[in-house]
Amino acid sequence: MLPIFEQFFERFPYDDSLVSCDVETTGLANTDRITEIGAAKLTFNGHTIKLEQFKTFVNPERPIPKNITELTGITDEMVKDAPKDVLAYGNFLAFLDGATTIVAHNADYDNRMLVHNYKRVGLEFNFDIQCSMKRAKQVKSIRPTSYKLTDLANLFGYQNPNAHRAYDDAFAALVLWANLSILE
Repeated sequence: MLPIFEQFFERFPYDDSLVSCDVETTGLANTDRITEIGAAKLTFNGHTIKLEQFKTFVNPERPIPKNITELTGITDEMVKDAPKDVLAYGNFLAFLDGATTIVAHNADYDNRMLVHNYKRVGLEFNFDIQCSMKRAKQVKSIRPTSYKLTDLANLFGYQNPNAHRAYDDAFAALVLWANLSILE
């Protein structure tokens, strides 16, 4: 376990779970579909920190545009046998159960895509997602060259092995959030 997580829970012992999430999609519009959901959950019982992972492709039931495949590496082949949205979204809700804090980098985008896609299939996504990018802009003791997730995580010594993949970006945002929280 990374030492920053221990420091986080020492400083915020009342925050017994911290979840970071990320979605990859077929594009940026509300009509686009989710292709991948990733989340990292830390739980703290007062003594031990546990890390849980949530990773799933989602079959968007439409082709993934070439520019999105180039960015994320996610292909039509990778999602063709993935769960359909209703099943994937239900599983994600179950994973989030009991979360006290949920974060994402550029949370407005992730939240908008989750709310829209859940609503489209008759489900509700009703969580207050905190934004690690907004928090980074508020912390005066750092001077990043950019507010991209990879660049900010690098400031704290974390190298994201697979940028633009949902779980890896979620974990990078979790590391970033913990570091930024300690600086405040």
